[in-house]
Amino acid sequence: MSFRITSLIILVFFLQKSYAQFGVSASYLSQEYLEWDEYFSQNNFSADDEKRVFQQGFKVEADYWFRLKNYRVEFLPSLFYTRANSALTEATALTDVDLLAQSLGFAFKTQIYLFDFEGDCDCPTFSKQDPLFKKGFFLQLYPGLTYSTYSAESLDNPALESKDWGFILGVGAGIDFGISDLVTVSPFFRYNFVSEQNWENLG
Repeated sequence: MSFRITSLIILVFFLQKSYAQFGVSASYLSQEYLEWDEYFSQNNFSADDEKRVFQQGFKVEADYWFRLKNYRVEFLPSLFYTRANSALTEATALTDVDLLAQSLGFAFKTQIYLFDFEGDCDCPTFSKQDPLFKKGFFLQLYPGLTYSTYSAESLDNPALESKDWGFILGVGAGIDFGISDLVTVSPFFRYNFVSEQNWENLG
């Protein structure tokens, strides 16, 4: 079972149209794979990142924006790609193992602007007249589906690979900074829970 904390959004661009927007984002991932950490630790392996497998990674995402007409609830269906890797060394045999985790997925992000909920202006944050926090703060729900590939490779053994589907449920918060009518930057923090997956070849 894995837990993912998605934090430190680097940049989100919304290209404004009269009826829809497109966006891209890049995120830093801080992750926990508790069962794998325990397994490698019990078998005298040490990782290159504080003995945690896939502790760090990155994510890129592209989305399409639309919203409710009379309430500030915004929907951003998106496609994403994530990647993380770890290098481990077995203490006694000095066996190096390279682990790689990749995933492709779909998410249906929903952003709720609590303090501007009845805002019916179909215009970018930059053009709104309210204070920044009122017009820009949002809560985010992040249900999704992911197809993940995990592989392990060493000099002594052939590469092993497992693939499986999983569900994602995330919650987060962020704030929009309107740079212009065409560009909005939205830093956010999100905690994602990923359902348990079956890695047959890596058991």
